Amino acid sequence: MLGIERSDGSYLGAPRPDAEIRPGDALIVYGREHRLEELSGREAGDNQAREDAVEDHEERLDERNERAEGARLNREGTEGIGSK
Repeated sequence: MLGIERSDGSYLGAPRPDAEIRPGDALIVYGREHRLEELSGREAGDNQAREDAVEDHEERLDERNERAEGARLNREGTEGIGSK
């Protein structure tokens, strides 16, 4: 969450995790569209949906890290080729 625009017009940027969300507040968020849509329709206390989203996020991070590691190893393996 990037921020909370309060119904009184004030703005709370980079809110702490314990920031209170009040009726009439607008949340400023970023993320993957399908996750934001799912979050928008999620019922309060739906821990399973949260756990699923966290698991999906962790899998994406693992895949990204594996690709980055593969690219690093590839670069290291080709650095000496062609040089004397």
